Amino acid sequence: MLVLGGLFSSQVYAVHKDIIGDCLKDGKHTQTTEANCKNIDGSWSPPDNAIGTCVRKDGSTFPSGYEQCLTLDGNWLSVDYFDDSPGNTGGKTPDTNYVLLAPLPCPTTSSLCVGGKLVSFDPTGKNNLGKYLNIIIIIFIGCCGVTAVVVIVIGGVEYMTSELPGNKEHGKERILQGCGGLVIALFAWPLLNQINPDLLKSDFSTLEKINVTVQLEPETGIGSKTVTVTTATGAKQLASCDESRMVMVNLFGHSAEVYKGAAPSLNRINAKWLAMPEATRYKVSSVGGYNCREVTGKPGFMSAHAFGVALDINPATNPYGKVKQTDMPPEFVQLFTSEGWGWGGNWGSVKDPMHFSKFPPPEGGNGVFEEH
Repeated sequence: MLVLGGLFSSQVYAVHKDIIGDCLKDGKHTQTTEANCKNIDGSWSPPDNAIGTCVRKDGSTFPSGYEQCLTLDGNWLSVDYFDDSPGNTGGKTPDTNYVLLAPLPCPTTSSLCVGGKLVSFDPTGKNNLGKYLNIIIIIFIGCCGVTAVVVIVIGGVEYMTSELPGNKEHGKERILQGCGGLVIALFAWPLLNQINPDLLKSDFSTLEKINVTVQLEPETGIGSKTVTVTTATGAKQLASCDESRMVMVNLFGHSAEVYKGAAPSLNRINAKWLAMPEATRYKVSSVGGYNCREVTGKPGFMSAHAFGVALDINPATNPYGKVKQTDMPPEFVQLFTSEGWGWGGNWGSVKDPMHFSKFPPPEGGNGVFEEH
């Protein structure tokens, strides 16, 4: 697994014309670009793990490491085969080939193999990822067989070189275990192929494509880390993610963390809820309050939850969506709106009936708090 992890390592970089490499001239090594090295008739080689363009004899090209290209009798070039600068393709089609740091052996019958070696593959091609995984299955079974042989050899050496009965018995057990593992490795492929050939074939070409639409929450967000709120003693600055100003309140039988200036209002709401006949109370199974996060899809804009001035109640039965779906009775919603809380079920373009907020004005809250 460590070997496979190394093969998938992403510690490589594209080579461009201004990359500094090693230039050998008259037995002396200097660090310079390929163009400068060729100007003095030197022999230039790229830095380790560099990726450039390998041109095969048939004229085809693909991104490759220097040593990999030489093993395939290709001509390695340090030109801009692809532009890896963020957000810029330079007018070229983005290269989607995945280049392995070390070639893998593979059957010559595989369309991904060149000269019996897998150097790169395009995961966006039709079932190319499945073909790659098929090769990995073969290599894994082979590694299991090699490991079993090594265990047999170790057990044999232990059995032959030790005079102690206990050690001999231990060596014999190793040999038997290795033989069992070897038998499993040798018969794994034909056995699985006999049970169901599809077990050995990773075919993703028949998978149905599913489009997932994610609706972003309608919170306008707060573009600064602090807001000015109205309290009984005047205006106060409230910072996002300031846990020193958060308190725990008991709300509908659950604990929720909120801004302490909102706690008195929530305590009154909870008292009114408890005063209702138990049979008529709205059953609350989940209450979410303070959450230090940004608004979904709007980096840099803090959610009202980050200031502790918003709650999410029973999201499972009051989901966000274009059409309002809620099991909250009007009497329960009235508990909040009478205290100056806005309700997401009253929003215009989309509905978020789980959401109650004191944040004004887009979320419907009055922005008045009671911090002393």
